[in-house]
Amino acid sequence: MRRIKGAVLAIFLFLSAFLAGCAGNNTPQTTRTVFVMDTAASVKGAESDAESAVETLTRLDRLFDRYDEQSDVYAINNRLGKDISEDTSELIRRSVELSEAYGNAVSIFAGDITDAWSIASENPKIPTESRIAVALASFDNAVFSLDTMSFADENGSLDLGSVAKGFALDKVKEKLGDESCIVSMSSSILLHGQKVNGEKFSVAIRDPDTAGTLGTLYTDECFLSTSGGYERFFEVDGRRYIHIFDLETGAPCETDLTS
Repeated sequence: MRRIKGAVLAIFLFLSAFLAGCAGNNTPQTTRTVFVMDTAASVKGAESDAESAVETLTRLDRLFDRYDEQSDVYAINNRLGKDISEDTSELIRRSVELSEAYGNAVSIFAGDITDAWSIASENPKIPTESRIAVALASFDNAVFSLDTMSFADENGSLDLGSVAKGFALDKVKEKLGDESCIVSMSSSILLHGQKVNGEKFSVAIRDPDTAGTLGTLYTDECFLSTSGGYERFFEVDGRRYIHIFDLETGAPCETDLTS
């Protein structure tokens, strides 16, 4: 058994980067859109790449959906004893490795805390102090086995929101061909391949405080993502509660860092 205990933040990535330049190549390109992981994902590339990307994103969305009774995450959280897919197991293992390497600043086992606030739902709420205490205790006492892909007892709950999009785009990239392809999940963008004209990809980064942009990034193929509380939040009595959590308090972070 491996003890997983968080330290500071559970980051749920929510980028506002808009594509300013598209790739050009010799193969006719198509654009496909699919709603996965709580966002509209768009794919621009060769038809075969677009179809492959949509299939991969859709499949992983079904595996990682906490509320789909057929998903791996639902099975783990509800202690159903179901065999877990290779993709879900890989994501959990890699997430644990990264959390341990970087001081547990991000944890995928904070589902009870995110449930207490339900900020990503249509009915977010401020939980009572006792409800927060229960969620924190469940998180702090969670013991997860990487061998059996299961929690040791009733403590702990998976929420893959902090890592699912990045992992999904990694999996998309593995199946892409040589042609350029752009996959945007709003919070995360994959820029793959190289333009025939040799130009770099260009991405305009949204200003979190206005409707404008902070600037434009010119880059070769890469993965881009930012996180901030300026789009996913709710307000009560003029106070804003964002979707990025402090795992020591069990409450949304309070910070002047917007993105």
